[in-house]
Amino acid sequence: QLALSVEPSTMTDHHFMSTRVPTKPVSNAVHAGYDGAAKRDDGIPLYGMDKELADKAAAKFDPKMEREAREWIEAVTGEALEGTLQEALKSGVVLCALVNALKPGVCKKPSTMKMAFQ
Repeated sequence: QLALSVEPSTMTDHHFMSTRVPTKPVSNAVHAGYDGAAKRDDGIPLYGMDKELADKAAAKFDPKMEREAREWIEAVTGEALEGTLQEALKSGVVLCALVNALKPGVCKKPSTMKMAFQ
């Protein structure tokens, strides 16, 4: 049997580092970090498919159409909407008011409680 023995004191990190083969960068791309990444509304960076979907939705967004829809909803319901259109419609209260303005009695009075369940 052949036994190879190396004393631990002779093997240093410097020894291993000097035997490494230098590598080339894969690309010249510069990492943008979290500051350069697209972000959700709450500030969390988006990458991969999430970023692609957010970019696709942003490309379809038309501020003029949103303004026209908002004005129409406010005219029909007689109520001013607070916040963004998405925030105003999220709870469903404005949507029920809109439906009832178009055809009374279709939507029962919605709960305005902030709790998810009653």
